[in-house]
Amino acid sequence: MSNKNQGENLTMEDIKKMKYTWQVARESMRLFPPIFGSFRKAITDIEYEGFVIPRGWKVNTTFLLHSYTV
Repeated sequence: MSNKNQGENLTMEDIKKMKYTWQVARESMRLFPPIFGSFRKAITDIEYEGFVIPRGWKVNTTFLLHSYTV
């Protein structure tokens, strides 16, 4: 921040230089990802719990968040 002018925003490169702050941001994104799922393409026919997912189909995967107690 010492090399920034008044009102000038930080850039991603500035944040990456802040070792501790960047670690906190990365851990926050790990615990609470901004994207809760993604698509994967089945490379072979797959049977899952009695359902057949044909090769080539796109499957939406979701990531479940767990509650942690400290």
